[in-house]
Amino acid sequence: MKAGFQVIDADGHVFDTASRLAPFVDEPYRSRLVALVEWRRRNVDGGHMSITELPFNFIAQGFERTGRRLLGTRDVADNLDPALSGTKDLVGFHENLREGSGYDAAVTREDLDAMGIDLAVFFPTSTSSIVAIDEAPYEAAVCRGYNRWVGEFCAGRPGEFHAVAIIPHWDTSRAVDEIDRVAGEPWCVGVTSCMTLPGKLPDHPYFDPIYAAIAHHDLALGIHSGTDRPPYPPGRAELSDNYFLLHMSGHPWQQMRAMAAMVGGGIYERFPTLRVAHLESGCGWVPYWMERMDAHFETQRHTVPFLRSKPSEHVTGGRCFVSFEADEAILPAVAEVVGDGQLIYASDYPHYDAKWDALDTIVDRKDLTDEQKRKLLADNARRLFTRIG
Repeated sequence: MKAGFQVIDADGHVFDTASRLAPFVDEPYRSRLVALVEWRRRNVDGGHMSITELPFNFIAQGFERTGRRLLGTRDVADNLDPALSGTKDLVGFHENLREGSGYDAAVTREDLDAMGIDLAVFFPTSTSSIVAIDEAPYEAAVCRGYNRWVGEFCAGRPGEFHAVAIIPHWDTSRAVDEIDRVAGEPWCVGVTSCMTLPGKLPDHPYFDPIYAAIAHHDLALGIHSGTDRPPYPPGRAELSDNYFLLHMSGHPWQQMRAMAAMVGGGIYERFPTLRVAHLESGCGWVPYWMERMDAHFETQRHTVPFLRSKPSEHVTGGRCFVSFEADEAILPAVAEVVGDGQLIYASDYPHYDAKWDALDTIVDRKDLTDEQKRKLLADNARRLFTRIG
């Protein structure tokens, strides 16, 4: 509890390195995953691979960026100038991070207690890029391994720790099989994906079996991505490998694209019980995007034949949720336009940019009523994740 308010974190994270997942992955893919970890370790010293263990495939690893050009410089070589901050100073671990944060249930529970969080829904960190494994059986095996691992993690605090499952993307039948399997697990309250493949956005009929399975099992769909890794957001190649631009724009651009594709493609109308959350992008963009979608619906209705209602009616209709930042000045205005029943608290624990005192900021705000705070901190998350007790 925080100042008398129950708190449900609708988007916390685990630290899911390949080494931690490997024991939960079936052979022969476990051996391949272990070999990938070793391959990455050898290549880190060469200066062209990041040190983080990400369970991508070998081809995707070669495309991973490493330069991180500093804005105002000509190229990454200027990063060596001692007068400039190096790239390692730009992205690090959170100062409050401890051994066990995000992967040991006992340590994580202590962290959440310190933050004032009662219940949490955990999302993957590196394995959110599972789509990079474009070999369908391999991708499915790692998905199962992750879901087994996160299920064991949540079992350390039953009823308090929940998680969303990851699913395969390259074979929808395997995705449906995994959804059917995890739907029976006590920890599972939803599924996370960007529902994006090369040439296929979330409106594509290819994804219909996945939407149908999620809705059938009364799970939530969390639209979530990472920074500068698969599934890559729009405009990545135009940002010149600068982390300031990549991190700031990647999440909201991805969410704008996903929301417009889902709404415009009639997903909410074709799957009338599906609940969707757009995460880790703040909420200030939503009123602007609603208004712009409505305007284009009026002038270009012929391009969205499956959309019957105004886009804004779907965003405000009770099944579309958006996470917010604790210190967003525009939050009360968004609550008025979008509806205070659509906004959910998300800590982003234990990532480097998570604000561990965010709940103090929220409960101290004078521009939100206590009723709104109860909705934003817990009630709305229960409507999104209906399996939370």
